[in-house]
Amino acid sequence: MASPRLFAPDPIDLADPSPYTALPYYAHIVIGLLAFVAIGVALWARKGSSLHIGAGKVYLLSLIVVGFSSAAMLAVAFVPPLMLAAVAGLYAAISSWLALQKSRQWVVVAEAGLAIAQVAALVVFLSFAIPAIRGGAVPAPAIAVLCVIPALLLLGDIRYFLRYKEREKLRLGRHLSRMIWAVVVTIRAPLVEVVAAGLPFPQPLLVVGPIILGFGLIWYFSRKYRVPAAFVI
Repeated sequence: MASPRLFAPDPIDLADPSPYTALPYYAHIVIGLLAFVAIGVALWARKGSSLHIGAGKVYLLSLIVVGFSSAAMLAVAFVPPLMLAAVAGLYAAISSWLALQKSRQWVVVAEAGLAIAQVAALVVFLSFAIPAIRGGAVPAPAIAVLCVIPALLLLGDIRYFLRYKEREKLRLGRHLSRMIWAVVVTIRAPLVEVVAAGLPFPQPLLVVGPIILGFGLIWYFSRKYRVPAAFVI
């Protein structure tokens, strides 16, 4: 395994997967594109329809495959932001699916386990990021932005578990919120590559754009489907 580094080899070269091996590298890209299509269909399909449910399942399964491909890539070159994004994306998407399940002991255990995994990922990421900040390698605001979505998800879990007796009322809002934050994590990854490739893209939009989009989508769909807006849950 290569020595850990804070950022990945950029930009992505479609003709050359190195330092990664070809299968997880290309699977990551192709299945990631499938996830984009699936979530687009799921968001705009009539809620509760077979199309919505089917597209949501494809999106969740796609993210799981992307998670495995990320793990294979991280085994070759451990890149803390990739690890943090992979865990946050899976954390958001799987907890969105769990929110729709009836209250069972396995559901509670799974929800708590996901939160613990996200805390662990955040601690590992910061163990690399803080020395990089102190050494002047990266600015602190850049690290803070990477931590925003995991922090929002964890704050949501605190609120959710404190109100767990109201789970039936919170389920739809949590499902919607978590799925949209998973989308935001998915969107941010290719945006980073766009900037790394030298294409003209406003840096402030890369930094705050996906987060603003997340809040905007939650507000829009909460109003459309008359679900209490749950930006953090």
